[in-house]
Amino acid sequence: MSKRIIPIVLVLSIVLSVLLIPTAFASSEAQIIVSNVTADPGATVDVNITFANNPGIMGATLNVTYDDSALTLVSVKDGGILGTQSHKPELKSPYTLAWSDDTAVTNNTSNGVAATLTFKVSGSAVKGKSYPIAVSYDYDNYGIYDVNLNRVIFTPVNGSVKVSGNSEQPTVPGPDEAQIIVSNVTADPGATVDVNITFANNPGIMGATLNVTYDDSALTLVSVKDGGILGTQSHKPELKSPYTLAWSDDTAVTNNTSNGVAATLTFKVSGSAVKGKSYPIAVSYDYDNYGIYDVNLNRVMFTPVNGSVKVSSDVPSNYILGDVDSNGEVMVTDATFIQRMIALIDIPFVLVEKVADVDGDGDVTLMDVSYIQRWLANLHVSYNIGKPIA
Repeated sequence: MSKRIIPIVLVLSIVLSVLLIPTAFASSEAQIIVSNVTADPGATVDVNITFANNPGIMGATLNVTYDDSALTLVSVKDGGILGTQSHKPELKSPYTLAWSDDTAVTNNTSNGVAATLTFKVSGSAVKGKSYPIAVSYDYDNYGIYDVNLNRVIFTPVNGSVKVSGNSEQPTVPGPDEAQIIVSNVTADPGATVDVNITFANNPGIMGATLNVTYDDSALTLVSVKDGGILGTQSHKPELKSPYTLAWSDDTAVTNNTSNGVAATLTFKVSGSAVKGKSYPIAVSYDYDNYGIYDVNLNRVMFTPVNGSVKVSSDVPSNYILGDVDSNGEVMVTDATFIQRMIALIDIPFVLVEKVADVDGDGDVTLMDVSYIQRWLANLHVSYNIGKPIA
C-alpha cells in the first residue's frame, strides 16, 4: 500500500507547486486604438493613439496612415508613457511613431494616450464623410517587442475624422467607405479554419498589396486560396506572418470594382491555444507607397477591418464524460492520461477540461482519476461517466 501512495503524493506535490504559481490574464486583448473625432471643414482636430491592455513592451514602431487629400498632419505631441520617442520628423502619411528604451530591465506596461496627432481638415472636405485613420506595425520585423526581445502582438483599432454637417453633394445611393474585412471565426484547439479577406464598397482599383499579420504562437498558416476577383495574383510563397497578398492587372484600361472574397487563408490552431481566447488577424497596406492604386495611378484608400480566430471553449455533444482521449469509451488509459496531465507530462492530444472534470467542480484533479477508476471497477459513482455530455 505504501508503495502505491508515494506516486500519488509526488503527483499531488507537483500539482500544488503548479497551483502556487500566480497566473496573470489580461482583461482583454492588447490594443492600439485610434480615436474617432468630428471636426468642421477647415478646422484643426486632435486624434489620440491609445494603448490598452498593454502586456509589457520595451519598444514599438507604428505607422499611421490617413487620407492626405482631406487631412493634413500639422503637429504631433508625445504622451510620455512609452519611454524615449524618435517619431518621424516629416509630417506626411504614413507617419511613423517610434519608442524604445534599450536600457530597460523590465517591461513598460503603461496604458493611455501614447501620442496625439493634430490634423487640419481641408476646407473642401465632404460634409458628413468620415476620413479613416489607420494604425499598423510590422510584427514580423519586431515592430513591437519586449525586454526578452520577443515580438508582442496588439490589435489595431482604426479611427476616423468625421466632417461635421450634412453633405452638400447630391446623395447617391450606394456604398459606404471602402473596406477590407477580415472575418471572425471560431475553431477548436488543433483544428483548421478558413479566414476570408473580403473587399467591400470597392471604388475601383487596378492593383493591391496587403500584409496580413497574425499571432504565429497560436496560428499556423497552412494554405492560401485566391478568390479570383482581383486579377492576376502574386501572393507570397512563404506561409508566415506577415503574409503578403498581391494582385495587379497592369494592362487594364478600366478599374476593377469587384467586391467579395479576395482570398481565403487556412490556419491550423495550436493544440495549446487558450480556450475562449481570440487571436487577432490584422490586415494593412502601405498607402504612401501605392499599396492600393487605380488605372490612373492614384492611391486608393480602404479602411481595414480586422478579425480573429476565437478558440472554442464549448464541448461538442458527442463527447463522453471521462473519455479524455476521445476513442469512444472510458478506459483505464483515460485515468492515466489525466494523471500525466496533472503531473505536467505531455499527452498526445488536447485534453478537454469538461470531459476530464467528471465531478464538475471546475478543476481536473486526482479526484476525477479516482472516480473513473471506481466507475471502471463497477463501484457506485454519482456522476454520468461514460455518457454523452449534455
